[in-house]
Amino acid sequence: MSNYTYQVYLNSWRSFGGYEKLISNWDAASWNGLKNNFSKRQYNTKHDGVVTIEIDWLNPRNKALEQRELYKKSQKDIIKYYSELSLKELNKKLTCKAYVYSDKNDSIPSAIDYLKYFLYECFFVMNLSSPGSFNLYNSYIELETCEDNKNHHQITKENLSSSEYIFENALHDSFDFKWPVIQHLDLKRVLNWYLSQDIGIVQVGKTRVEKTLFSLLHISEKGMGPEALMWCAFCLESLYDTPNALSFNFLVRRISELLAVPVEKKKFLQKKFATSMTIEMPLLMEMLRLYTPLAMMGGMLMLTSIEAMFSLPAILLR
Repeated sequence: MSNYTYQVYLNSWRSFGGYEKLISNWDAASWNGLKNNFSKRQYNTKHDGVVTIEIDWLNPRNKALEQRELYKKSQKDIIKYYSELSLKELNKKLTCKAYVYSDKNDSIPSAIDYLKYFLYECFFVMNLSSPGSFNLYNSYIELETCEDNKNHHQITKENLSSSEYIFENALHDSFDFKWPVIQHLDLKRVLNWYLSQDIGIVQVGKTRVEKTLFSLLHISEKGMGPEALMWCAFCLESLYDTPNALSFNFLVRRISELLAVPVEKKKFLQKKFATSMTIEMPLLMEMLRLYTPLAMMGGMLMLTSIEAMFSLPAILLR
């Protein structure tokens, strides 16, 4: 049995938005819950057997303690503090050690990917419990030791880029505008709900929950740019099981309003869209299927897209 030991370096940056005491208490409760309930994870895989991941979560770090005095100073001092020390703060890392091993194979060629997937899961449950509490942006994994009997090449470093910003910003807006009201959720309850979905290591979202979570992951990877609107739409469509026809009609209606298309031209526009969508839909829908970022890293996405477009059996291309 091969064993792989990794060092995980997590971004420790956290913005409190003026609510440092309340948020820090939420974070501490969620980190304690993570340490007590989600330090070990097992995946049943086809090729690698039962892959086990264990991680030594450190005691939660209460960053509010070091910043609380800062908020008592004038706004001018706060701006000066952030302008001078923000980069230093961003570069601080919380380190922990992780172990990956299997009950079947002497070697796990993609050991670091299993660990990365587990960190994505922690990202979900932590930010659903205490929004903004778990940040993977500017974080990374490094291979420390490798007991691999087959001497397979292993990736020694993997960068992570999922940001907590969308969750954190939503929480601050909730506090500022009092709607919608966001409250802390017990991490164990969130974890039990998540595990009950039995998502495992699927690469393509099929259920409404899977599609929604994968959409959120893409938003956290890409940031709040124009592309995020598409992923937000996918989230809402997945949550409410919106029919494709409704999305199509909405698209035509919005374009018509934006471009001030005359009423007599709307049917022409709708017909053109329908023709285009009929021709390109197999490829388009495959490209827009909700893959995890891990799946999109390789060539699998392009192969499955070509198969969908030409209705080819998978064996012809793989």
